Amino acid sequence: MVLPSLLFALAFRQGNPLLSSLLPTPPKPDQVVVRVNGEPIKASEIEAYLWDWRGADVTQDVITYRLIQAEAKKAGVKTTVPEIQKAYDERLKTLRAGMPPGTDFDQAMRAQGFPKSRLYLRVHTDLLLDALVLKNFSPAGYVRVSTLAYKPVSDAATEVSAAILRAQAAYDRVSKGGAWEAELDKSDDEGTLKTTGGLLGWRMVNAFPASTQQELRVAKPGFITKPAQAAGAIQVFRVEALGTSASGADLEELRKAFLVSGRQDLVQRLRSQAKIDRVYLPKT
Repeated sequence: MVLPSLLFALAFRQGNPLLSSLLPTPPKPDQVVVRVNGEPIKASEIEAYLWDWRGADVTQDVITYRLIQAEAKKAGVKTTVPEIQKAYDERLKTLRAGMPPGTDFDQAMRAQGFPKSRLYLRVHTDLLLDALVLKNFSPAGYVRVSTLAYKPVSDAATEVSAAILRAQAAYDRVSKGGAWEAELDKSDDEGTLKTTGGLLGWRMVNAFPASTQQELRVAKPGFITKPAQAAGAIQVFRVEALGTSASGADLEELRKAFLVSGRQDLVQRLRSQAKIDRVYLPKT
């Protein structure tokens, strides 16, 4: 079969014996792969369907794998076979635990389009991708904040102006020592925020409005930002902690948050910059 042989060749060229060991030996074109009421179906009869039905999926995974490998090599990022094996085993364990007792794991994964070879390829891709993304991770790009939010009743200019005035009045009071909790009670924050003092948690500095970003880059804990137009509300933020002080669980939370946004951004950038020539396209 052509699709497995493509991956087999890829694994061989990349010197990855673990991946190649997960791939079945492709049947010869005249080999019978199944019989229906005694009538044989040969591999050659299946092959075209595989390209038509699954070719695009496999191709996309291999393209991403190649792009990430090339970027990792350029950046000096490496993964060892034991590291890949450990991550792969952990992924298998998690997937097995989510299946009902007695499930044929291999068949269930194949039914979902994820035989072990594809899962392994994804695991290796993810390890390289995470290592690349984390090269640019810096806790200094995060702040832990609480907020007061004032929402216009509508998009009308008068309503927006009213919300701005409320936010400015609240800012004037808290910046002069007024009680944050008192302002929170009068704000338009959701009930869940009011029970936590308006705490939003850790956020990337560059996710805030431009004017707020400038304030946060030089802020210290306890600093209160001026009102700014955010998504659907006029908001005031209070800095609870700086990313540079994060440790333990907080630091791990920041790393995970950075990975979530960074993975997709990096893959999209590499794909947009790559020259991908579609030499073969199925035709009917």
